[in-house]
Amino acid sequence: VSLQWGGGAGLLSTCSTGENTREAEWRRAKRSELCLCRNENINQVFLLEWTKPNLKGEETVFLYRSDGILLDQHESFRNRVSLKNSQMKDGDLSVVLENVKIEDSGTYQCRILQENGSQRRWSLISSIHLQVLDLLRRNLIYVLLSVLVVVFVVVVSVFYKKRTRRSEFQKNLEVETVVKMCPQSNVSRSECEPNLLS
Repeated sequence: VSLQWGGGAGLLSTCSTGENTREAEWRRAKRSELCLCRNENINQVFLLEWTKPNLKGEETVFLYRSDGILLDQHESFRNRVSLKNSQMKDGDLSVVLENVKIEDSGTYQCRILQENGSQRRWSLISSIHLQVLDLLRRNLIYVLLSVLVVVFVVVVSVFYKKRTRRSEFQKNLEVETVVKMCPQSNVSRSECEPNLLS
């Protein structure tokens, strides 16, 4: 499962799960994304946990127990993560991440703790990679590249025009010189041309 995010003037997200792909665009006022996690074979969840491995300190992003949400989570994700379906119907364990930041990039894991009699077992349901892109910075790079291309074209055009004008000027100068040295008179052109070459 992979997601891509962009920040700046707009947010572009490409979320794919297997063969299912969707694209959407968010404005700055609605910077949220749906982190997918679903398993229709799940009947009852004792504990749902979303984690982000390699996160400094507490790795827990979201922790939900059957009797409510637990506040045991990393401080940078507090008040930013919520269940898409509060009742987790049809095994929908997806969460919504609000106010997405570039620092949110990374791998997220969705896992559940189930009870089977006196036994409890953790099961990994899905792993999601979230990449947050700064569209403003990327667009700036595109603009700079476009400007460089335009400048290059202008410089080449100016150089070509100057070279063409210089060539035309030299031709006109040669013609003018011939006219001055060989004025219209009784002197034939064959008698005048040797003087030009001397």
